[in-house]
Amino acid sequence: MVMGLRQVGRADANCIEWTAGAAWLSQILWYHWEYTCDEQFFRGMLYPFLREVAAFYCDNLVEDNQGRLLPIPSMSPENPIQGRKSYNPLATAATMDLELIREVFTNLLTSSVRLSPDADQRENWSRILSSIFGSSSFANRKGPKTKTICV
Repeated sequence: MVMGLRQVGRADANCIEWTAGAAWLSQILWYHWEYTCDEQFFRGMLYPFLREVAAFYCDNLVEDNQGRLLPIPSMSPENPIQGRKSYNPLATAATMDLELIREVFTNLLTSSVRLSPDADQRENWSRILSSIFGSSSFANRKGPKTKTICV
């Protein structure tokens, strides 16, 4: 039994259905690696974790009738949808989830090229990255490009 669910009225349902928790954690792990440049951490923890998070999304992104990949269910923990009678953060393709998923696949591709494993998966990961809802506008946006300092 999940902690806190014994008393249903007191459970915080805002995080139970959120599917982007691992993607958010991968962002934190990526920042840790960028700061420390710890090669052992990168090879032994970060890259395998990114692969697992990406595998989850490979199985769980849903293709719409325009060929775009969407996270369903999705959730915006801070921004409930306007017009609903009660607070419910569940959505289709919440911006927070989309950004985290894009970051997972971007970092995974960067890592795979750097470490040279999984070359056979890169084309699929690139296709997924370019098919995520909103990716065309994401790829064409103006602004600073980030580059890791760990080489």
